[in-house]
Amino acid sequence: MSDAATTCAVLTPRGRGAIAVVEVRGPRRIACVDTLFDSKNGKSLGEQSIDAIRFGTWRSTGEDVVVLPRRESIEIHCHGGTAAVDSVVGSLGDAGCTPVAASNKSAFLLAGESGNTIESAALRALANATTERAAALLMDQFQGALRRDIEQVVTELDTKNVEHATKLLAKLASRSRLGMHLTTPWRVVFAGGANVGKSSLINEVLGYERAIVFDQPGTTRDVVTATTAIDGWPVVLIDTAGLRPLGDDTDDRIEAEGIALSHQQMSTADLVLLVVESEALLRNPTSTIDTLREWHHYHINSGATVVVLSKCDTLTDEAIERAMHHIEQSTPWPIVPTSVLDEWGIDELLWCIACELVPSLPPAESGVPFTDELCRVIGDALDQLRAGRMEAIELLRSVV
Repeated sequence: MSDAATTCAVLTPRGRGAIAVVEVRGPRRIACVDTLFDSKNGKSLGEQSIDAIRFGTWRSTGEDVVVLPRRESIEIHCHGGTAAVDSVVGSLGDAGCTPVAASNKSAFLLAGESGNTIESAALRALANATTERAAALLMDQFQGALRRDIEQVVTELDTKNVEHATKLLAKLASRSRLGMHLTTPWRVVFAGGANVGKSSLINEVLGYERAIVFDQPGTTRDVVTATTAIDGWPVVLIDTAGLRPLGDDTDDRIEAEGIALSHQQMSTADLVLLVVESEALLRNPTSTIDTLREWHHYHINSGATVVVLSKCDTLTDEAIERAMHHIEQSTPWPIVPTSVLDEWGIDELLWCIACELVPSLPPAESGVPFTDELCRVIGDALDQLRAGRMEAIELLRSVV
């Protein structure tokens, strides 16, 4: 077989994504990749185990990549940007590989014509993943994690082990919320009264000035958003107009529209951060907490809630503890004291946001449903099993 039989192809859809996959096939695949890849463990690919993930650096780009040697091919998982992908393919061409179109299997997957709907959907979703952590979970699904877990449930049902099958399916269903946010960012809303420091907190979390900051109540009249990553998860931060205390209505039409828009954003948020000025809480704890509860009603049927104490730089440690105690005695929500001026409490806020959005991570290479259809099928099948109806098995078979 000639050198021309060694080829490289991009398996993932072209476009902006967190990770792209380039496949190398042919007799010289190991030699070609070895000239371009520096593994962290210092070993050549010929010394690596089959199906063992290897981290390292791609020499032509200087970027970190993951290389996965398989029996008949080598997968290179690189940054999903078009420039990075083109550079990897170009360097492989210089090393003796012939760039070709994706294999028939990949072409079918990209066109959605594969019988394996999970792999097809995962491949398409990878093109829309904006963080490496999200893309890594989608790559697990593309490589069969969800399919294997569903097939295990079907096997348990075939052997009449319904109780165990129900537990396995419940675990999959519990990961649906995470799966649906691998390509769609979590929505985190900063809500609270006017001039309590919401915009300054967002800027501090982002590390740059995206939200409007001005020492005048009512500065933010519209919704201001910024996209970022927190603990590796894609997140949209939403800055809203200042809310009014309980019973304090406004005759200003523009302000009223801004408040109504804030309520709307809260009602669809995955997480609402209720920002309250620490001194105001200490001055009148009862009415402040009543107001927080009232604001929470706009979010009650949606996601989680966290109370953020702002401007704590004006308080002693004892006063901060008293402020937190008032909240702890009256509400079930986590509390994070912060000070933008002194730049403290922000790391704790980021940690709290990440824990509220993703309370627990699935084990490595576990199935995670990641589309509306997959989540619906798994949820419906679980409901059927709990109702003692064995039609669940055919529903699950329809997606594997």
